[in-house]
Amino acid sequence: MREYPSLRNSILIGKHTYQEAVDYLAGRVEVDYHDSDDSLSGEQLRERLGDKQGATCRPLHRIDAALMDAASSVRVVSNLAGERPPNIVNPEVLD
Repeated sequence: MREYPSLRNSILIGKHTYQEAVDYLAGRVEVDYHDSDDSLSGEQLRERLGDKQGATCRPLHRIDAALMDAASSVRVVSNLAGERPPNIVNPEVLD
């Protein structure tokens, strides 16, 4: 059977976060979840962002022009830091 690309947007969550946030997002977009407190290397980040439209990353991840050129479909990048990021778990912000 032939596989077709998804028409849903997809995002990268580049750090361990609350499962309720991952579940909420997974109900709305395809999620590539790096379920670890270890940082992705620059090469891993570049590879995993390749076809994504959004990313939530650690402050340690270097998001520069070269990365954005390599991941040309990315439209939104947010920072995942602190205790409970309201832009991830607040449904009103995501709708």
